[in-house]
Amino acid sequence: MKKLLFYLFVTFIGLESFSQCNQPTNLSFSNLTTNSLSLSWTPGDSTQYYWEIQVSVNDSTFTNTTSYWSTAPYYTLVGISQGIVYYIKVRAICGNDFSPFSEYIFTPISGCFTPISLNITNITSTSAELNFIPLDSVFFNWELAYKINDNNLPFTFVNLDTNYYKFENLQPNTQYIYYVRTKCGDTLSDIYINYLFTTAPLNINALNNNKTFYTCGEYIYDDGGEIGDHGNNYSYSIKVCPTDNSNHTKRISLRFDEFSLGNGDNMQLKSNNNYHIIDGYTVFNNTFLNGKTVYSNINDSTGCITISINTNPTASSSGFKIYASCVDRCQIPVADLDTIYSKIDANNNYNSYSYKYIIDSSHSTPIQYRVIDYCEGDRVILFAKPQFPENGQLYNQSQAGCVYYWSFGDGGGDTTSYQNFSTTYQWNDVGIYKVDLIVKDTTLRNLFPKGCPSINPINTIVRVSKNPIKSIEYLPNICSGQPFNLSAGYDDNNILVLDTVGIKFSPVFIDEQLLQIPDGPYTGSINLELPLNISGFSPTENIGSSNDIISCCVNLEHSFIGDLIITLQCPNGQQALLKSKNGGGSYLGIPYGGINHGQYDNIPGYSGEGWNYCFSSLYTDTHSTLINNCNKVYGVSINNPAWNCQTCDSTDKSDTSNYFIPETSFANLIGCPKNGEWKIIVTDDWSIDNGYVFSWDLELNPSGNEDYSNQVKVDTIIWDSPYISSQNTFSTIINPPFEFTGVINADVSIADEYGCVYDTNTSLNVIQSPTAPTNLNLSFEGNNIELTWDGTAISYQIFRDDVFIAQVNQPIFIDPNLDITTNYCYKVLALGEECNSNFSNVKCSLIGLNEEINNDFTASLYPNPTNDKTILEIKGLNTNSDVLVYDLQGRVLKTYKFN
Repeated sequence: MKKLLFYLFVTFIGLESFSQCNQPTNLSFSNLTTNSLSLSWTPGDSTQYYWEIQVSVNDSTFTNTTSYWSTAPYYTLVGISQGIVYYIKVRAICGNDFSPFSEYIFTPISGCFTPISLNITNITSTSAELNFIPLDSVFFNWELAYKINDNNLPFTFVNLDTNYYKFENLQPNTQYIYYVRTKCGDTLSDIYINYLFTTAPLNINALNNNKTFYTCGEYIYDDGGEIGDHGNNYSYSIKVCPTDNSNHTKRISLRFDEFSLGNGDNMQLKSNNNYHIIDGYTVFNNTFLNGKTVYSNINDSTGCITISINTNPTASSSGFKIYASCVDRCQIPVADLDTIYSKIDANNNYNSYSYKYIIDSSHSTPIQYRVIDYCEGDRVILFAKPQFPENGQLYNQSQAGCVYYWSFGDGGGDTTSYQNFSTTYQWNDVGIYKVDLIVKDTTLRNLFPKGCPSINPINTIVRVSKNPIKSIEYLPNICSGQPFNLSAGYDDNNILVLDTVGIKFSPVFIDEQLLQIPDGPYTGSINLELPLNISGFSPTENIGSSNDIISCCVNLEHSFIGDLIITLQCPNGQQALLKSKNGGGSYLGIPYGGINHGQYDNIPGYSGEGWNYCFSSLYTDTHSTLINNCNKVYGVSINNPAWNCQTCDSTDKSDTSNYFIPETSFANLIGCPKNGEWKIIVTDDWSIDNGYVFSWDLELNPSGNEDYSNQVKVDTIIWDSPYISSQNTFSTIINPPFEFTGVINADVSIADEYGCVYDTNTSLNVIQSPTAPTNLNLSFEGNNIELTWDGTAISYQIFRDDVFIAQVNQPIFIDPNLDITTNYCYKVLALGEECNSNFSNVKCSLIGLNEEINNDFTASLYPNPTNDKTILEIKGLNTNSDVLVYDLQGRVLKTYKFN
C-alpha cells in the first residue's frame, strides 16, 4: 500500500463575528498516542487567559462539535480513537465576547502507527531486554535499529514479529541508541523517537565467567563492582580482546588503577597461552599490580588477555579497578629522560645538573617525580632517552627512529625528531608545571602510519621561581658611629621589600563535559556518574568539617526537577545528598525547545541551556533553601523560548548569592580524603522529561594543598658592604665609624629554596653625628638635682630613668622637687640637624655608689631608733664624701663630711 503521510492541512476560516479579541495562532498538536494528543497555541495577546477548543469528528464543516475549555494555551485531548480524523480549532473568551477561531487543524488517519512505551529491562554488561506496546491493529512486524551512540557508527537492523527483543553481545558500560518502527507492507511508520540505554560495567563475576569481551576503553571491576569488596571462595575468568582486530594490529592494555587482594587471593594474567611474567612473577596478590600497566604479548596476534581471579573461602578485600584499552600491536617504547639536564642562565652560563627527586604520597601508590628547580630568566635543555623493552621481538628499534612530542605544562610544546633528542624551553610564570613526553617510534610506518607511541607518563615537574625583590625603599641619611638595620621582609615598612612568590588561590576543580542524563525507564535508572580526580593535597589531609567543602556546583538543564536525585561522593565512598527526588515540575535551566521540549527530549544532541546550581554551607544563611524549594523565575532564552515556563533561579557565583543547602549536611563527608576520585552522581528516576549536565566543579579548603598554597621561600639574604657588624636572613646591621662620612655602596644577593640567586644594589649616605656629651655630673641642693656636662651641641635632651624629660640649649639642667630617697639615673643626648649623638655616661643620684664605695663598704647607725644620741660608723669609702642623715619625714637632720 502507499505510504500515508502525517500532514496537517490548514484551511482559513473567515471571521464569524466582529470581536475585539485577537485570534489565537499557531495551533498545533504533538505527542499523538492511541487515545490522546497534546494541543498548544499562541494567545492573541497577553490579556487572554481562557479558551474554547472545538472538536469535530470526521467533519471539516464543524456541524457537530464538542467543546473543551482551558485556562492555559495548551490542552491534552484524551479519549480519541484510531481510524478517525479529528478537526480542531480554538478561540479566546474575552469577557462576554469571543475572538475569531484559529485556523483549524486535523489529525492524520493511518493504520501505520509507531509503537509506544519502549522499555529496557534486565540490563547487564553485555545484554538488555526490550519490550514495547504496538499501536497498530493491522500490522504486526517491526524494524528495530540500534548502535553504539556514536555518529560515526552505522545502525544494526533487526526484523521483529514480536514486541520483545533481547540485545546480546553488547559492550559493557556503553551507551546505545535505538528506535522501533512499524513495517506496513512496503513502507515504515514515519514517527519515531531515538531512545537510549547504557549497559552495566564489566564485572568479573559468575554471570560473565568464561566469557570473552571485546572492548577498547572500559573499566573492569571485581564482583563487588565499583564500590563494594570482592566476594570469596570462587574462581572466575574472562578474556578481554580488542574490538575490530581482523588485521591483527591491536592488542589489549590493562592499567591497574586499583589493586588490593586479601591473603590467599591471587590473579593470573595470560596471553598467547603463556602467563605474564612481571618482575619475575606470574601470580599476583596483595597490592603488587597497583599502578602498573600490562599488555598482551607482542607475539599474540589475537591481542587478548585472559584475567583469572581466585579468592579464598573467607576473607575479602577492596579488589581491583582495571582500565582496558586498545593499543597498536607494535613494540611500545617507554618515554624517559636522560639522568641529567642542562641550564643556561640569564648571563648565558651553561651548566649540567642531576635531577632532584620527590615522593608524592597522595596517591594509593606513591609516585616519584623528577624535579627541576628553575630560576626566572633561565633556559632548560632536556634530553630524551627512551627505552625499548620489546626491542627485537618483531623488529629492531633505535632512538634515531623516533619522533619526540614535548609538552611543558604551560601550554607550550615542541617536536623534535630522529637525531635530535633534546629540546630547549623557557618558562615565564612562577608555578609548578608537569612536563610530558610522548615518544613515537616510526620504524613500521607501513603497518602503523601514525607511528607507535609511548603511553607512560615521565613524572617530571618544573618548579619555577621568580625574582622575589619587590622594591628597595629610598634610604634616608644614616648617622656615623650608630648602627642601622637594613631590614628585609614582606611588609612595605622594610628597607628591602620581598614579594610573596607562588601564592595561589583556593583550588577549584572542574569537570567540563556535555553529557545527557539517562532517562529513568529507558535505562533502568542507570546513574550518570561524573568523576573528578583531585591530587596535590598532603596524603593525610582529610575533610575536617562541613566548611571544608566550600562549594559544589552543577551546571545543568532538565525539564522536570522532581525527576532528579543528585549526590556528591568522595574518594572513600562517603556521600552527601545534594538533591532528593522532589521539587515538582519546575525546570532547571532551560531545556531545548522551552515549553515544547517534549518534541526533543529523547533525541540525542538537543541540549538546552545549563544554569549553575551550587550547594554550600559557607555561602548559605537562614534565608537559603533546599533546591527543591527554589525560587521560581520565568525562563528567558533567545534560542530556547520558554514562554511562561517556570524554572529554578540559578546561583550567582560572582557575589555568592542564591546558594542552596545540601539535602544532607556536608558533615557526612568528614573523614573523606581530599585526594582521589570525587563524583557527582545524577539519577533521573522518572520518565519522559530529560536533561543534560554541562559541567560541575568542587571547591575545597586549600589547607594542605601544596600546589595551591606554595610559596617559594627565601633562604638567604647577603648584603655586601663595608661596616656590616652582624647579618642574618632578614636583619643586617651596618655601623659606620663615628669619623666616617660619605656614600657607602651596598650589593644585595637573595637566594631562594630552589637555589636561584637574584641581585640588586643600593647606596647609603653617612653624615656626621654630634659628639656625645661627656663628664655628666650630679649635684644636690635640697630636693633639686643639678646636671652638668661637657658638650658643644646646639641643644640636648635629658633622660631620667630612660624617659625623656627635657630639652635644653646649654650643658646644665636642674631637675626640681624630687624625692631624694629615690635613686634617679640620668643620661644626656646631643642633638644635631639630622643626627643625634650617642648617649653620655649614666649618672645616678644616690651617692654614686658604684664610684665612691668599695666592696668592703659598711655603714652602721646605733642605737636606732633613739631619743637622744646615736653613733654613725662608716667604713670602706674610696673618696671624700658627704653623708646626710634624715628623719622619718625625709628632713635632713645633719650633714657630715667623711675623709
